[in-house]
Amino acid sequence: MTALLIFHIKAGVRIAVRSFAILFSSILAVIMLDINPAAVVINLARAVFAHRPATSDLAPMVALAFLFPALAVKKLALGLNGWIRHLAFDHVGNRRGMAAALATVQLPLAVALASIAFVADSHGLSIGYPAIRLLLVLMSGALASLPVDRRYVLVPVSMVSALLALWGDWRHMLLAVFLLAGAEYVSGPLREVRRRNRWRTIDSLLSFRIAWRALGWRLSAILSMALLPLAATALFIRNNDLPPSLAAGAVRLGGSMAAVFVLAGLANKLAERRPAWPLARSLPWSSSRRVATDALFLGLHALIPIFFLVVRYPYSAACALGVLPFLALRAAGYIRLVPGLLAGARRFLIEGSCLAALLGLFPWMSLICLAATPLPFIAARRSERALKVTRWTDLHHEAFGDALSWSAE
Repeated sequence: MTALLIFHIKAGVRIAVRSFAILFSSILAVIMLDINPAAVVINLARAVFAHRPATSDLAPMVALAFLFPALAVKKLALGLNGWIRHLAFDHVGNRRGMAAALATVQLPLAVALASIAFVADSHGLSIGYPAIRLLLVLMSGALASLPVDRRYVLVPVSMVSALLALWGDWRHMLLAVFLLAGAEYVSGPLREVRRRNRWRTIDSLLSFRIAWRALGWRLSAILSMALLPLAATALFIRNNDLPPSLAAGAVRLGGSMAAVFVLAGLANKLAERRPAWPLARSLPWSSSRRVATDALFLGLHALIPIFFLVVRYPYSAACALGVLPFLALRAAGYIRLVPGLLAGARRFLIEGSCLAALLGLFPWMSLICLAATPLPFIAARRSERALKVTRWTDLHHEAFGDALSWSAE
């Protein structure tokens, strides 16, 4: 039994250090950056270790006491489905070991409360009675997250015990102890928690996941490029006394240019780091589906800069949204052309800029682009079907270090 408790406690410490130590370090940094951090800590100690604390003072601590075990229970419970079930322990030992692990997850909160208790004791406050109260709250939070069969009994009893410990006297705290012990005794065995597959389908979600993994941190850099035309548009409208029609044209131009910048950057990086691979033909996806998935991925990210215009300029934002399907399909088509056409991204940028300029002058261009949406889709599908299965793309292949290359030693 001792070995089982040590195993669960180590698992709880590991999750506490990995998941929640950063949060308390951030809280400590905020306190240290205050103009008078000592006064903040002293006021916090007086509020937490008061004989009759206010509800608003203890509410954050109670919330963290219940939140930390609830966030960690899935990770801890997954370890109970393997070899540990073959050991000579009954369900009572496993349940109490799990309770010890959930209590250990609250270690950063316990350390913070212990530090505050030291400050309260140095200022003459009594810490014995409030410390018992806080300990009962931590125990209630740990037991409330136990994955047992009778959670309908354990959860409400744990909440009632926490309330009794917070706002009652020593008799209420004694009653809270008996309630927690009785609820734990009748809670039943631990339930089996199975790992859930976050990506259950192998269609568009898998394509999105591959694209996101290929882009990595570059996605944020590409999205930040959209701030340039948006900022230029905002400065142009703010620093000039424009009639409504000219201001609307500027917004259409800026919003569509922001979408073009995002689409061009994404298409260029996807063509480099996740090109249109012929092996995808072995999957149950048609060429139309592959093109539509790439266009959907590009279009969803290009929606982000346009959303900044919806609140203040809804009509201009709607016009910019009208050209987005056409531009997204053109960008998806250029992904198929980049390995053989290295200037494909620049050509798309020129096309998109011209279309954005026309949209800024003529708002009805969005209707024309919507009507012409099948044309870039057909062209992209034709490019997808023309890909050779045995082609070799040396766009990012370095001959140095390749034992089969004759061009470099």
